[in-house]
Amino acid sequence: MKTIIKIFVFVFLAGLISSCTFNGPETSVQPGDKRIPHSPSPANGATDQPLAVILRWQAEGVPNFDVYFDTKNPPVTLKGANIPASSMSLVVAGLQPARTYYWRVVSKLSDGTKLSGPVWYFSTKSGSAKSGYVMVEKQLYTELPHIVNILFQVLDFNGKGVDFLTTSDFELYEDGEKISESESQMQIFKKGQTPFELRTVLMLDNSTSLGPDIDQMKSAAKDFVNNLVTGQKVAVYKFSEKPVLIQDFTDNVSQLISAINSITLGYATTDLYGAVIEGASRLIYKFDSDQIIQSDMILFTDGKDTQGSHTLSEAVNAISGKSVYTVGLGTDIDPEVLNILGTSGFYSIGGMNELSATFNTIEQDLNKYANSFYWLRYRSPKRGPNLHTLVLKIVNNPNTGDGSAIIDQFSSAGFFSVDPGLYFNSSAASPEGIDTLYLFRGQGAKIVQAASYLTANPPAFSWSQPDTNIAKIRTYESDNSRAEISPGDNAGITSTLVTDVNNPGVSKRLFIKVN
Repeated sequence: MKTIIKIFVFVFLAGLISSCTFNGPETSVQPGDKRIPHSPSPANGATDQPLAVILRWQAEGVPNFDVYFDTKNPPVTLKGANIPASSMSLVVAGLQPARTYYWRVVSKLSDGTKLSGPVWYFSTKSGSAKSGYVMVEKQLYTELPHIVNILFQVLDFNGKGVDFLTTSDFELYEDGEKISESESQMQIFKKGQTPFELRTVLMLDNSTSLGPDIDQMKSAAKDFVNNLVTGQKVAVYKFSEKPVLIQDFTDNVSQLISAINSITLGYATTDLYGAVIEGASRLIYKFDSDQIIQSDMILFTDGKDTQGSHTLSEAVNAISGKSVYTVGLGTDIDPEVLNILGTSGFYSIGGMNELSATFNTIEQDLNKYANSFYWLRYRSPKRGPNLHTLVLKIVNNPNTGDGSAIIDQFSSAGFFSVDPGLYFNSSAASPEGIDTLYLFRGQGAKIVQAASYLTANPPAFSWSQPDTNIAKIRTYESDNSRAEISPGDNAGITSTLVTDVNNPGVSKRLFIKVN
């Protein structure tokens, strides 16, 4: 009988641990299945790690991953959800010195099956936190004639944006050889030179417990929207019984203030977790050379979730991998919960008179984060269809561990030399491209590709309209470097003047001959 009881207790505890650790069924698999996450970095058992680490792993044939990260074993905190196979990495910052951290990656297959990897662990350096930078690559791509572009972000060990670096703060290597900043015409572009949008969800508690403080809350919110940074758009929600959108994303300050002024006291119930879930659903992220979209939520409340329509676990899953600031007023809040939900920071204030300053602090933090994205562009001396290793570092970076450099590869296939200027249909076989486009009446259109080589700024083009009796131009809305040119009804010669509007003085005329 005692043996039966022991077996029952063992099975019960094993089931309990499994149910607390992960959501959803996990399939047992055979050893050696390459779909199971493997090859961790930092290596399992690694010591003396920095206080900001890039977790990396490998797996084959898996579209998405969840990452659990914690100071206890097994790890139960979902740190990153639905991480795509193209990344297989996750930045964790703000770690404590002399601590051991446990992490586990779960493969999520297309049919819904989950394959759990083993628990890995590492230990951080002893002593207090020190200064240093973590570099996070977002995109690397090449363009003709021989340009290499790298989009990346720089963070400190607390995960905050580093926004003050310039071109001279970086050093670049190709195949182990340092690239000259002047000869390569290395340039760093920041927000304003790359299409950037900062989306902020302002989630405001208007439950009846706020009472007479609601006017001060509205005043602080209006101060916030009166100080939007360039490229920032705000959506305003109120929540008590449920979250209600009162103004969708806009940078129109008048509309935002009008929405905030419309807020009145709601109901004697607080759907805090539902508000977090709804706000998180509006946060999107995009990082490439065409556009950067960074999203954040700022949630203000004076209490706990009293409604119970959603769970803390659901809210935590919703904000996985997303940026949330929480601000709690008074003694009725649950600091531990708001600290968990505040993935980018939790602020506890004693009085409503502190709210405006707190919003301002968060706005400054958002601005620094927005300016922590860098786009490096340089001329590579490499030629031929070969792969090359690129290493990008920050000069005198105190961080010499993981994340202290960007290491990637690019191909120089198709690279060629050409003088600065504007070209049409240029290629490695014909670097100078064409000056005249030949068309025939009754036949279809031809595509012309404009390119500005070795200019100071990323190009953008405008095309003048030719004599429409001879030829017509249709530019592509998504790519103004391309134009579709078709013959008109009459034979003859006409032309279009193409101007690179981002680089003064760079223009060229393309002649169009129709037979």
